[in-house]
Amino acid sequence: MERRKVTFKLYPNAREAERLTSWIRLHCELYNAALEERIDAYRKAGKSKRRESSLSMRSSSGPDNLRR
Repeated sequence: MERRKVTFKLYPNAREAERLTSWIRLHCELYNAALEERIDAYRKAGKSKRRESSLSMRSSSGPDNLRR
């Protein structure tokens, strides 16, 4: 399978820009929480936590909860 880079230019209005900003903030919080969980698991058990288990625990904050 060949990979290609696609770039889109966005010209959001004020409401869309606010929503994009909130999604970026939410993504940062989710990433940092998962990273903290992995670090804690490693410190406690000396083992890395599998990525799938970290993601499955956080399914409640998925895209469906972002719709308004």
